[in-house]
Amino acid sequence: MFYHEVNSMMMVQHKNIVRILGYCSDTQGHAMEINGRYVMAEVRERLLCLEYLSKGSLENHLKGNIPLFSKCSHSDRSN
Repeated sequence: MFYHEVNSMMMVQHKNIVRILGYCSDTQGHAMEINGRYVMAEVRERLLCLEYLSKGSLENHLKGNIPLFSKCSHSDRSN
């Protein structure tokens, strides 16, 4: 399911959506003790590689810490 969703999201192209450039997925087995018995458990790690945002982080844009548009004077707008 993860791979299908990531591949679908990589195909999306829109100016308001940060592009997913790639991903990495790793699964390893680890022995864990539960109720005095050892069991093997799968531990999964997944990372997404997102496009670089030159004007700050996505988190700052979402929280409103960075203005989406730079302020310009009236004379700048009329040119």
